[in-house]
Amino acid sequence: MAKLMDFFKNETVFSISLILAVISCFFVKPSGNYLKYINWDTIILLFTIMVVVEILKNLAIFEILVRKLLVRIGNTYSLVLILVFIVFFSSIFITNDVSLIIFIPFTILALKKVERVDLTILTVSLQTIAANVGCMVLPIGAPHNIVMYTVSKIPFESFFILLLPYVTVSVLFLIVVLFFVPRDDITLPKLSKVDKNYDNFFKRVFLGVDYYLLLTFIALFLLIGNLENIPFFTSLFERWIAGVRQARTSNLLYV
Repeated sequence: MAKLMDFFKNETVFSISLILAVISCFFVKPSGNYLKYINWDTIILLFTIMVVVEILKNLAIFEILVRKLLVRIGNTYSLVLILVFIVFFSSIFITNDVSLIIFIPFTILALKKVERVDLTILTVSLQTIAANVGCMVLPIGAPHNIVMYTVSKIPFESFFILLLPYVTVSVLFLIVVLFFVPRDDITLPKLSKVDKNYDNFFKRVFLGVDYYLLLTFIALFLLIGNLENIPFFTSLFERWIAGVRQARTSNLLYV
């Protein structure tokens, strides 16, 4: 039981997604259609991105890029600003999870190099917010976007306009918080030669892939597919989206 609880704590998102997917199976009879629910292109793309990230890490490419970035950055404010908005813009086109998977190791490495580990929590927290804000711009940015977009069947333009005010306010919030980041000069210590280790290269690459994240997406696709076949949830999402759009239209007319 203790091991099960530890697993739940370590893989909370996967565990919840799996539980919800299993519960939904009681309302929709399991069949071969379950395999059609899964967007295999997304799963393959996500797996490929994680493999590429692991290859870059094991080839010390992150190390090299961090060094090139730090040479061009003058102070801690500029460094944190770039690290946060790199995550924001990347999460628009790839999922927020993948964006964080790519750039958090990059961020930690960069802050260690300039001996500003004290800024790690602040920077990673802002990156997490930026990833969740950026992913709202497009329907493919996050699992919850996929749920809303797929089940509600709203047009892309309506989806974008619906979330645009939240994105705008959140970006302004990030900018305001970033003003409080100290503007200390960056002193780059003497760096040793980049060490590349090719021992057990492919083994380390594939062991570094987050397979539970892949399983999380599969569970979410199963959940979404089942929800689409439950009339109550389909009509619920449609009424909710229609209500929000009507409220926004009324507010605009009132103004």
